[in-house]
Amino acid sequence: MPDKITEVKTQVVDEIEPSVTSGILNRENAVKQGGTVVVRYRGAATGLTPVVNVYSPKGVLLLANKSMSEIGSTGVYEYSVTFLSAWGLGDFSIICSESTKGTVDAMVMTVTQYDIESVSQDVSTVVGNTGGLTNLKTATATIGAQFNDMDKLLTKISVDVAGKLGGAKGAVAELTTAFKQLEDLSKQIKDIGGTTGINLEKLYEVSKDKKEDITYIKNKSEELKAAMEINQKMIEDVAKKPVVQTWFEFK
Repeated sequence: MPDKITEVKTQVVDEIEPSVTSGILNRENAVKQGGTVVVRYRGAATGLTPVVNVYSPKGVLLLANKSMSEIGSTGVYEYSVTFLSAWGLGDFSIICSESTKGTVDAMVMTVTQYDIESVSQDVSTVVGNTGGLTNLKTATATIGAQFNDMDKLLTKISVDVAGKLGGAKGAVAELTTAFKQLEDLSKQIKDIGGTTGINLEKLYEVSKDKKEDITYIKNKSEELKAAMEINQKMIEDVAKKPVVQTWFEFK
């Protein structure tokens, strides 16, 4: 019985323990095509000579018995594997083994066209664009409120013009205020314009020669509203469909 116990202890120390304590340490399991991965393998002891083998997704041996270097006297060994573009894409098998202790471990490394950094940049870009849309909604809401004020002012001016002469004279000053507000709205809408290759200058343009023409100011206000909605539709148009916008004009 003592001899059997000793035999079992020897098996545990020499065979089972090395297999339990050794293994590949890498956490990453994906790499961009052409990228390099430092494969790290924890051996059962220091001073060993583990090797690494790499197989293609189709089982072709690409790297054979490449010696791994120990990091100091840590019992951890490493080897840099570059996944060449010629190797292609897919799931590659990495096998690390050590003959003295009879240990072996394997992992799968997926080679893709993109790495986590490039994906992260894409996500940041999307988030940035989403933030731009949020700012757009805020801007259009603010401009929309200004158009509401403009509509109220124009309604008041129309009432004054239709009334007595004194009211009509007072309306001239209010028209000047409305025209200045119209110019400011035009600039704001042009600044948020997110389209290229589309000429909206005719809609943005506010004629100073007609600053006392209430019908013109009313129509220009409607045109600028349409321009704002066109810009909003173009920026938010994910499907890239044709944008159609209509509006009514006063006669």
